[in-house]
Amino acid sequence: VVAEGGARAEVDGAQVQAPRIEVDADGAFRASGGASVELSEARASVRAQRVSGKGGRYEASGAVRVLTASGRTLEAGRVIYDQGSGRFSAPGAFSFDGPGERVRGVGLSATADLSRYSFRRATGQIEVQE
Repeated sequence: VVAEGGARAEVDGAQVQAPRIEVDADGAFRASGGASVELSEARASVRAQRVSGKGGRYEASGAVRVLTASGRTLEAGRVIYDQGSGRFSAPGAFSFDGPGERVRGVGLSATADLSRYSFRRATGQIEVQE
């Protein structure tokens, strides 16, 4: 199934909105042209040029921005969310902002609410206010 022109769909437990959404017979979806996906279980929204998903695994690419209910944000070129583990990952460069925190680095792994995280390498400054 293909929907175009400001399409909306509920797919795999996520609310998807995009100019173009494709859904395969096996439930896999691809949203493109500037997609917005609400991940209710993660209490987060994902905005990106393209988002795809199947079986609780979502992958977003192209100017990705994740915003959690608590106001934490993650920006990266590519972000993956795994519903089974409840974790976001950004394999490349990322920018993360939270209350009193600002981190720039490479290789982020974080809980769904972005409150606990680790990363492979910091780039620039890490700012934490206590």
